[in-house]
Amino acid sequence: MSLKHEGDYLSGLSQWFVYDQHAYVEYDGKIVYPQSPMLRVTQSTVLKRRPVDSRQLGNNEKFSSRAGTQIPLHSWAYRDANGRSFNSHIKFAIRYEKDFVRQLSTWYVYERHAQIVLRDKVLYPPAYQGEPLQLPGRSKPVYTGQPIIANGNFTWGEATHNGTRIPATTQIVNNIIDLAQKLQAARDRSANPLRLIPGTVTPPPTPPLAEPPAASIYRGERSIFPWQATAPLLPPTPYIPVGQGR
Repeated sequence: MSLKHEGDYLSGLSQWFVYDQHAYVEYDGKIVYPQSPMLRVTQSTVLKRRPVDSRQLGNNEKFSSRAGTQIPLHSWAYRDANGRSFNSHIKFAIRYEKDFVRQLSTWYVYERHAQIVLRDKVLYPPAYQGEPLQLPGRSKPVYTGQPIIANGNFTWGEATHNGTRIPATTQIVNNIIDLAQKLQAARDRSANPLRLIPGTVTPPPTPPLAEPPAASIYRGERSIFPWQATAPLLPPTPYIPVGQGR
């Protein structure tokens, strides 16, 4: 570092080194170095010593924190070394001793009340929109606005009719993911992106059926959820009705 004002020189010298774990650089009231992940409290909540409902904690095991609070972190996690989640909580270790809570560095916070950010980019939880959905075989919820596959175009809201048709088994969830991968590949190859319509629609000019036949895609083992492709996947098939899998 180089000191600006001569009155601040140390032993008559302006340039010095300092271990970055023992100091930080501020500019305009913000820490600019070293770049550390920050805990940002998004709504007033409590920091906890254990990842359980706050009503199960003693007063010495929780600490009230207001929305807008930001704390530089040394480290953070949403699972332990064995892959087990923290009951929808974020575990975090505070970087600087001056920010310790009750002289303790390690705490938990409910993940719907806080974010982990780095340079204003949200690292966790994913900034998906919509309502949380708990699916069979998943320890953490997905969201109606969340892509079924990473960087995909098809969402869990479309697959579940906006959260009103939750898959009954892990196998159906896996089938949804499998079909989403295939539809995404088809969409990427198509000159016209697929448009997805919630609900089952019978292609014209065939009149709607009161009950789909047992052999139809709607009732078949490979069917997953009610999507209709209104642009060609593979010519000359203009419609591919898909229904709720079982």
